[in-house]
Amino acid sequence: RANNEFQSWITKPRLSAAGQSVQVWRSIPPATSERIAQLYIPGPTLGAACISNGSETQVLGITRHLRMTRRLGVTRFQYCGSVGPLPLSDTLNAAISTMASEIASECGIVGLFGLDLKIQNNQIWLLEINPRFTASMDLLRNGTGENLIQQHIDACRNKPLIPIQHSKTLSAIETRAILFAKSPTRFNPTCNQWDFIADIPAHNTTLDIGSPICSIYGRGKTASESVRHAMYNLNRLESTLTVEDVD
Repeated sequence: RANNEFQSWITKPRLSAAGQSVQVWRSIPPATSERIAQLYIPGPTLGAACISNGSETQVLGITRHLRMTRRLGVTRFQYCGSVGPLPLSDTLNAAISTMASEIASECGIVGLFGLDLKIQNNQIWLLEINPRFTASMDLLRNGTGENLIQQHIDACRNKPLIPIQHSKTLSAIETRAILFAKSPTRFNPTCNQWDFIADIPAHNTTLDIGSPICSIYGRGKTASESVRHAMYNLNRLESTLTVEDVD
C-alpha cells in the first residue's frame, strides 16, 4: 500500500539479481511481463538468513548490505557486499522470526533461504524472498558455529534444527566487500596467499567494466570497525596486485 511519506518507486527485471538494472520512478510505474514495480523505501537494506525443516523455522542472523558504490565500482542499487551479524531489538527480532516462519509455511520453503527487507519506524518492509544460500550467509559462520551447508542438508531431510547458541563472546562482526572493475581490466593476482581475499579470477583474466574482481573481508567489534578493516584490506589489495588497463 502506498504511503505519502514515500514519493518514489522502482522497477526491476523479473529475471535478474543483485540489484542490477533497477530504475527509479517518481510516479507509480506500469508493471509488465518483464519488469515488476515496488515502492522505493529509503535507508539501508537488511538481509535475514533463515532456515526451515518444514515444521519449524529459525532466523540465523541479520546482515546489512554495503552502500559503497563509487569505492567498489557498482551502480546505485547493485549488491556489493554485506556486514554482519548485526544486533536488533527483541521486538524486531521477534517480528522477523514470525515473518520468516509464515513465509516458509505459506511458500513451502525447506532449507536455507534469505529475506531482504527494510525497517522504517520499527515497521518491516519485505523486499525479496531468496530460496537459496545467499551471498551474505558466509558472514554468519561465527554466529552459528555450525556448517550452514550441513544444516541445509539436514533441514531438507526434515531433521530437527540446531538450536542457535547466542554467546556474548562471539561478538566479531565481519564484512565482505565485492570489488568490481571500473574500467576494462586484465587481472594478474600476486598475493593469493592472503586470507582476506576470495573469489579470485584466474591469472590474466580479462574483465569488462562492471565485472566482479574479487571479495575482500574485514572484521571488527562493531559494524563500522569491520567495514573500515575491509577498506584497509582493499587498499592493501589494490596497492599490491597488478591491475592493468586493457587497450
